[in-house]
Amino acid sequence: MRKKTGSIIVISFIAAAALAAQSCTKDGAEKAGQELKMGSSGGPAEVALLPESPKAGTMLRAVVSGDGVEVRWLRNGQPLATEGDTLSTTGFRKGDVIRAVAGPAGSERAAEAVLLNAPPVIRSVTILPRPFYKGQDIVAGAQGWDPDGDSISYKYEWTVNGERVYETDGHVLSGGSYGRGDAIAVKVVPFDGESEGESFKAEAGQAGNSPPRFTSAPPADFTGRFLYSPVVIDTDGDSAVLSLERSPDGMTIGNGVIEWRAKDEQKGSFEVTIAAEDGFGGKALQTFELKVGQ
Repeated sequence: MRKKTGSIIVISFIAAAALAAQSCTKDGAEKAGQELKMGSSGGPAEVALLPESPKAGTMLRAVVSGDGVEVRWLRNGQPLATEGDTLSTTGFRKGDVIRAVAGPAGSERAAEAVLLNAPPVIRSVTILPRPFYKGQDIVAGAQGWDPDGDSISYKYEWTVNGERVYETDGHVLSGGSYGRGDAIAVKVVPFDGESEGESFKAEAGQAGNSPPRFTSAPPADFTGRFLYSPVVIDTDGDSAVLSLERSPDGMTIGNGVIEWRAKDEQKGSFEVTIAAEDGFGGKALQTFELKVGQ
């Protein structure tokens, strides 16, 4: 019985030893695989840069196989002070060569990328005048920025009530291209010589009413009887109604003619103000002075 028991003990011991050896072999293989992946000196097996097609202003990231591996960055061959696996390229230029190096000297691995052209960006568009009305040219001015420092040109697409105005692609919309109540907008597209940036749409709003205006002047002097037929134009084509807002006693207006006969006792200077109204809120005034007996 003792021999049999001893045999069982020996066999159990041998089986345990075999299992331990198998475990060690497996662990060793895994460790060897890791060492193969990491390289003979513990350096990374591979370095990649993301995104694959970076532009100036892009945040670059170095993807390194392995943990705890430091990344060194270079720009056009010159070391950068940046630490870590990310690099901001703000302030860089297209054509810059960015290189990420990881691992110890002698077994380091690297990846590099050339910065591509970055399209320009429109920051704002101003439209003048405000308000505006038929007959006035509308001027748009774009302010943009290019990450590469390139010069920017702009293409302007004007619309009136949603319809494209093909007569112009410049920054000025002719005052004859729209009328009262029309909605004006402009789309601006920036271009840096290589690529277009995103378009920017600016709403100018609706054209207001064009007020009437006087284009004539009263006679410089008169004797006995004063006659004056004011000439008024309205860009919207409205008919203006004339009236006297300030006048000496006896002055009248009818059929577009102002008439006045000064009385003997009316001596001195008299101020006259004529109003012209178009019925849509537009109003113009003309003021002048008449002198009698001086």
